[in-house]
Amino acid sequence: MRKAENEYHRSNIIPAADGTHQMMLRIVDARGVPLPKAKITLVDQNITTFGKKQAWPADWPHSVSVAGMAVAAIRIPRLADITTEDLAQASIWIDIEADGCVPLKNHEVSLSQRLPIRLQAADQKPE
Repeated sequence: MRKAENEYHRSNIIPAADGTHQMMLRIVDARGVPLPKAKITLVDQNITTFGKKQAWPADWPHSVSVAGMAVAAIRIPRLADITTEDLAQASIWIDIEADGCVPLKNHEVSLSQRLPIRLQAADQKPE
């Protein structure tokens, strides 16, 4: 195997033209159907203080767009001194709401997560 030249290659972080990085998250229902109208609220992070959860900084972009396939693009500042190892330890915490689904509150998402976030149907009983 070849070593990736891009230090972000193994993460779910994509450099953006505006000086930030985009973290891509896919939001689906219990059956795996995309939820393009899901509402995502950015709550906390430990990107600047690995291991110590803090509120989402007021000077970081708060807008979250959800595209047609229910992919949310969460923008975080481009941190010059962050390493691949740091990214593996970094997380964000989010709240997600979607019609017909149980709200997901204070959900931790690793910056390296690639799997979709699956919401439980509101009428489905927990196992």
